[in-house]
Amino acid sequence: MGNLIPKIKNLPLNIQDVIFSESFGDLNGELTVFMISDENRYAKIADLSVDLFAKDLKVSDLIKYLQDNWQLKPKEATAKALEIAGKRLLTFDNYFNGGVSQFIADNGGDVVDYREYVERQQQIIQEAEAEREREAEEAKKAEEPTPEDIVEDAQSELTYVESDDAEEKKWAPKLFQESLVQFFTPDEAMAIVLTDYNLVLLKLLIEDPKFKHSLESALYSNQQLLTSGQIYLKGKMVSATVANYIQDFIEKNGSSFFENIALTQYLISSENAKRLDSTDRMKLKKMLNVYRNIKFFPQAFDRIPVEQWMIIPVEDQIIDNTDQSSDQKNKSEEIILDNATPLELRALAEQKRKNK
Repeated sequence: MGNLIPKIKNLPLNIQDVIFSESFGDLNGELTVFMISDENRYAKIADLSVDLFAKDLKVSDLIKYLQDNWQLKPKEATAKALEIAGKRLLTFDNYFNGGVSQFIADNGGDVVDYREYVERQQQIIQEAEAEREREAEEAKKAEEPTPEDIVEDAQSELTYVESDDAEEKKWAPKLFQESLVQFFTPDEAMAIVLTDYNLVLLKLLIEDPKFKHSLESALYSNQQLLTSGQIYLKGKMVSATVANYIQDFIEKNGSSFFENIALTQYLISSENAKRLDSTDRMKLKKMLNVYRNIKFFPQAFDRIPVEQWMIIPVEDQIIDNTDQSSDQKNKSEEIILDNATPLELRALAEQKRKNK
């Protein structure tokens, strides 16, 4: 079959799946055309099959071809042609624009007689497609950085702050369970605090991969009210707590990693989020970002510059109001940090401390 490979490679993938399958020889062996007394019959049937699939030979010309090239009498040529059409080509009738089934009908055959062979070849195709999907998924996983890769790359770039790690690890879960909502209201002083605290959290999460489970569990049990009113969950109205919002999001989007598009879709179209005003919707967005950053750390930060890593989102706009009149504060000395990073905010915080 070696010299036929280039021609086969140009055929549709599902046809290649059958030709290159281990069962192809068995299928060919069941053709009675192999019973002709010709020592080159195996090469001939291979050439014939590929010529038919490549449409170098029309299905409608198959009977005449067998008469002229294999010296078969008309009745025998018709019988062999029907067998080849039904057992080898019928599975791909769409590829032949219905020409195979039409050929069978025109020559007194019935496509039902070849159902077994069609089903066997369809099974070969399905198994080949499943194998390709598995290989593609494995290749994708091989290309994706592991959590260890992401952390290793980040460690050399992160600037940590001094902290009592043991104490912070004890205090953080309590904060995430009982006091997290305070971080979602725009506030300059809070932003400065979060600048350093994000660096503390990053250090703890990187040095102890299991620590994130404590924070995740704290989120699931957080009963702080995140927004006003109530939300609809599992057929009843419940308090608009952090825990209930997370449960609602998971019910609608699953517990796998989610991109920003899924988050945006939830915020604008879910029953519980679309009714919120802009302030409450922003709180919900920040909280769900925290959930993602914790549950899927460090994958949530893959391909994000290290200087932009923030477990708890920080406001993009910080106002520096040191030693200025009220008008000046509001007009001339407003510092806008678009997509403010922890390091930028920390630098601002350091400057503010020096000016006090």
